[in-house]
Amino acid sequence: MENNIKRAIDEIDVPLNKLNDTVERGISIKKKKRGNPFIMVAISVVATMALILGSGFISPKVANVLADVPLIGFMYDIEQHDEGLSVALSDENKVVLNETVTSNGVSITIEEIVYDGHRINIIFSMPTYEEVYPLTILVNGEIINTGESLRTLDEGEVYRGLWEINATEELPETFDLTIKIHQIGETKGEWIFSTPITKVNNNSVLLQAGQNGRIDGIPYTVESVEMSTTGTKIDVVFEREIDALFAVDRMLGVTITDQTSTPLQKLDERGSGNRDKMVYTYLVEPLSENVTEIKLMHYFMVVSTFNEREEIVVELADTFPQVIPQGEMGDIVITNTEQNGQQVTLTFRSTSEFAFSDSFIPNNMTVTNEVGESLMTEYPKAIGPNEYQIVFQSIPGKKLIQTTTIPKMEIEPSAIVTIPVR
Repeated sequence: MENNIKRAIDEIDVPLNKLNDTVERGISIKKKKRGNPFIMVAISVVATMALILGSGFISPKVANVLADVPLIGFMYDIEQHDEGLSVALSDENKVVLNETVTSNGVSITIEEIVYDGHRINIIFSMPTYEEVYPLTILVNGEIINTGESLRTLDEGEVYRGLWEINATEELPETFDLTIKIHQIGETKGEWIFSTPITKVNNNSVLLQAGQNGRIDGIPYTVESVEMSTTGTKIDVVFEREIDALFAVDRMLGVTITDQTSTPLQKLDERGSGNRDKMVYTYLVEPLSENVTEIKLMHYFMVVSTFNEREEIVVELADTFPQVIPQGEMGDIVITNTEQNGQQVTLTFRSTSEFAFSDSFIPNNMTVTNEVGESLMTEYPKAIGPNEYQIVFQSIPGKKLIQTTTIPKMEIEPSAIVTIPVR
């Protein structure tokens, strides 16, 4: 019986964009509900794993939301949060379209489009935000399989957003791009935009590849590394059946750091493949001149342990350091807070030897008010090895720190590879 079910799952074709839509919808629903956000996300991940197994495609982006929490008034500032995109938008090959299409009384405007060699980024606007679904991307007249993410740029007089489009295939340096939308909110219609696109001049350089690692006995190889002014793209190949790489209760994670073990900002990650081979693509921030090495640290997360975590709630102290024990994975140590207008920047570190990512994943910490509502306006941002800053809204009353216990996790030495840069 089990084999028959598994065989049926194996025959399911789950396009990457559909899987991403499922994940993004699950995340969106989670944010509208109250309760423990970490447990809700863990449940969503378990449900998503049913789609992943046997599929031709997988979105590792799922792993990036394990510690996601709702943010208050968060607006995505491109210059602050995505240096590579900021560079791309200043390139002469950026397309300034500023074209509005109206269908059945509903209008949407595409303002700018830029292709940085890794992502197609589309800045759009509409009178008020309504869900756009589905978003079909054609390159030279052919529909391509994509994953999309949405970021809010502005919610003033009009809504402005950013679509980040990731293709599962290499795109030419110059092509004709067509964007088709079939539904906005509850309105069905036809919104079509077309324009020629040329990749920006990002001065890409190939770095030395071929490094080999092994996680839980599963070998992987760094297939290629491309460094540019708009991002650093790393392709990693796992030569093993998908059943060995993905079990129902575990997910693959990665922390990417420089030579000092300071996490590099991960802009995107995605994967594609079949039952015998998986290719993961990681896109990290443009490398500064101080970066001489890139370290990849792969590990497995046991999904069920997220449901087993015990919630920890303590009041934010007035004096520091403030130590918050997280069990066998060490402590969170809050070292400072600094107020700037209506916002407070909080600095903390983890004493764990585990290398958490640029956004503190798979760990978690949230600042809330007395009734448990998140006050955070920025996600955790790494400023050193396991050292982070978060920004939260300053309001009267008590501030609570919410986190959870962390199950024992380790990164095998064999799962760490080093890529020389300079």
